[in-house]
Amino acid sequence: MTTDDELLDAAVDLLPEAWHDDILADAQSQDCTVRYVAAPDGPNAATIARVLDHFDDRDDDPDWWAMSEGQRLDECFPPHGVGSWELLDALGIAAAYVALSDP
Repeated sequence: MTTDDELLDAAVDLLPEAWHDDILADAQSQDCTVRYVAAPDGPNAATIARVLDHFDDRDDDPDWWAMSEGQRLDECFPPHGVGSWELLDALGIAAAYVALSDP
């Protein structure tokens, strides 16, 4: 059995680094940092498993590795693809902005 913490870790690992950087930059523009947390209903185990299975199925395909991380995720969410905030929602996680303490 997979715990919510394990699901959260797996979901965060699916977020492309560039997308995380954009979210972090937005948080920092508001004097915050970002922490990923489970959505109120918890991580979406079925969606996380579906995406991980799709990634595993395509692992030996050189065309798969020629795609950007975003393109790979778009393939998992037909017909329109997915953006960073949609991905977080689909995976059942949220970006929590945490105020930075004054030094």
